[in-house]
Amino acid sequence: MEGIPQLRPRRAAFNIDFQHWLSSFNHRDRNIIASLAAGEDTYTVADRFGTTPSRVSELRRQFERSWESFQGITCSAAAASDTVLERDDDGLEGA
Repeated sequence: MEGIPQLRPRRAAFNIDFQHWLSSFNHRDRNIIASLAAGEDTYTVADRFGTTPSRVSELRRQFERSWESFQGITCSAAAASDTVLERDDDGLEGA
């Protein structure tokens, strides 16, 4: 439990940033993002939103690039990163 005090500000910052970023999308895109974030597969999302699996894959990459840009992460820096994120009971932590 000693890591929790340091995690709270990071989690709060993420929640604020994520909501701000998410608000930049239209209603349909926010729903697609929510479906993908919930772990739904590409085919299910495509069927639900009346598009093709390839378009959902394109959108997924577009959303990823948008998030990285919002966070100030360059694509080359993200690709070069050796950091692996693992979920623990308190959230995401670099391993």
